[in-house]
Amino acid sequence: SFCSIAYAIAKKIDFLFYLILYIIFDFIMAVIMFMSLPFIIGIMVDIRHQGIGCFAAWVIWGVMFILLLRLFNALKLRCQKKPEKR
Repeated sequence: SFCSIAYAIAKKIDFLFYLILYIIFDFIMAVIMFMSLPFIIGIMVDIRHQGIGCFAAWVIWGVMFILLLRLFNALKLRCQKKPEKR
């Protein structure tokens, strides 16, 4: 019947929606873990040279953040491009 077909389609759409959310969440968590690396290295540097490791970690993090914003902007522009007409 139509209702069972509509339910099956809705179930697949629902699954795809949650799958996309999971992929996005997984990507964001990977970015967060990657962005913490300068601070972990900074802790090790701070043991030997007080204050330098934390400052260097913030500088590196700032550069990484700017590069991440540029990446997101490039991805956004790529997704918004309309296909060329032939």
